Amino acid sequence: MSVNRKVLVTGADGFIGRTVCRQLAEAGYYVVAATRNSSNSMPNCQMVTVGSVGPDTDWSEALGGVSAVVHLVGVTHSTYKASKDLSSLCHTVNALGTFNLARQSRLANVTNFVFLSTIKVNGEKTYDPQDQMTSSRDPDPQDRYGISKYEAEKFLGSVGGMSIVILRPPLVFGPGQRGNIDLLCRALLKRIPLPLNGIDNRRSFIYVENLGGAVIAALARDTRECEIFTIADTTISTTDLVRSLAKNLNVPARLFYIPKPILVFAAACLGRRGMAGRVLDSLAVDSAEARRILKWDPKFSFNEGLFKTGKWYIDERG
Repeated sequence: MSVNRKVLVTGADGFIGRTVCRQLAEAGYYVVAATRNSSNSMPNCQMVTVGSVGPDTDWSEALGGVSAVVHLVGVTHSTYKASKDLSSLCHTVNALGTFNLARQSRLANVTNFVFLSTIKVNGEKTYDPQDQMTSSRDPDPQDRYGISKYEAEKFLGSVGGMSIVILRPPLVFGPGQRGNIDLLCRALLKRIPLPLNGIDNRRSFIYVENLGGAVIAALARDTRECEIFTIADTTISTTDLVRSLAKNLNVPARLFYIPKPILVFAAACLGRRGMAGRVLDSLAVDSAEARRILKWDPKFSFNEGLFKTGKWYIDERG
C-alpha cells in the first residue's frame, strides 16, 4: 500500500464509518469522508457532503483523485424505523445507490471498491453445529434489508474493471453500537431480568475494529474481479454473550429460564418474531477464506472488544 493513497469512504460519520476512517488514516491513507450533513467533521479527513444516496447522486466531487472506494452507507431497520416505505428506501439507497456509485467510480478510474454487505444475504440462520455461512452458500435473503443488499451485490458483479470485494459480516459490535447488542447492554444496565438462560445456540459477531481491519485488507486486492467473503471473529451462544456483556459492564447477569418455544410464541404474539429469531436461533459464520485470501487476522480478541464496549457504556453513564 502506497502512503497517502486516496480513498473515499461513504457513511463516514456512522458507527462503522468513524472507525474505518480513523484506521485508514492511521494506515497512511488520505481519507475523503463522505457524509450527508455538511455540519459533520472528522479528524484527519477531507470532508465532502453528498446529500442523500440514490441512483441520481452526483459523486464527481467526492471521487476527484480517488483510487479506492469503501462503500458503507446504507439503510437499516434500526436507522429508519419510522419510514412508511422501507422496502422502497432500501432498494433506492442500498441497491440503486450502490450501483450508481460503482459505475461512477469505474468512470473515475477507481481501481478498488469495497462494499459492506451483510450476512443476511445468506439467510437468517444456520441449522446444526457443523452448518456455517460461507460465500458459496446459496443466497437466501429474507427481509427488505437483506434483499436490497443482495440486489446491490448483483449490480456490482455486472460493473467490471475494478477489484471489487464484498464483505458479509454478521452483527457488528463496539462503542456506539446499535441493534440487538445495544438493547441487551441497556437492559443489563437497567438490571432487567432476561429470560435467556440456557439458550444453546451459536451466533457469530464481529468487533468493529476487526471489521475495519478486514476493509483495509480488502483494499489490497488486485484481481479486477468481484469477490465475496463472509467474515466474523467470534461465535458464541446468546446466554454466554449476555454473561460476557454483563461482566464487562460490571453488572450482574440476571438470567432466568423460559423454554424456547414459549419465548418464540410470546414474541410472535407481540409481533417480534424476527427479533426473537436473531436472539434465539443460530447463525454461525465461516471466515476461513477471508483470513486466507485477504490475509486478514483480527487484531482484537472477543474479550478485548467487549471490554472496550463496556467501558464506553460506563463512561457514557458518567
